[in-house]
Amino acid sequence: MNNNKIIRWLLSNDTGVSSKTLCGCLYGILPADRFGNYPSDPDDFGRCKRFLAILSPKDKTNTLQRATIISPEWKALVKEWDLLEKMYNEQDRKMYQQMRKIIGGAK
Repeated sequence: MNNNKIIRWLLSNDTGVSSKTLCGCLYGILPADRFGNYPSDPDDFGRCKRFLAILSPKDKTNTLQRATIISPEWKALVKEWDLLEKMYNEQDRKMYQQMRKIIGGAK
């Protein structure tokens, strides 16, 4: 794990509640408030994706796995992470609707 990269990321302007939640998961620290801290739109997802990109593949996998225990919404989003990542990379205009469908189905 490259702590310097993580600290630089934390001090950047490319963070949000959901991406900081993932950072906590990396270190095994789960949020006290387990609601509303998941990515709710493509911009949130992008910040999460860029945070995960600075991690090793093993740390990325472990971080996402830890996120699944935070809330039903996180669990559902992580289950569809690869699809959402593909949609994000392709700038698919239906990504927001897909995220809302995933989140709505988790409640």
